[in-house]
Amino acid sequence: MNSKTKYICLAHMKMPVKEGILSFLINEYLLQFISAGFVFYIFCVLFLRNLMYFFALSAAYISLQLLSECVHLFFSNRQAFH
Repeated sequence: MNSKTKYICLAHMKMPVKEGILSFLINEYLLQFISAGFVFYIFCVLFLRNLMYFFALSAAYISLQLLSECVHLFFSNRQAFH
């Protein structure tokens, strides 16, 4: 290596420019990948958990509607026979 090679201090290590830029790009892509994974994880945890709550509430509401309809039919049929 000649003395004209420029160095970049990256993570407290002196590297030639090419290796420093390559390492920087790898670190940058790794950081983006990790942040995208973190955002996806947060999205899954928050949205899908809320979605499960929504489906559970919807199922409970539909069950209550069906139960009230069955009770209504039961009592209306019972009154019709008496």
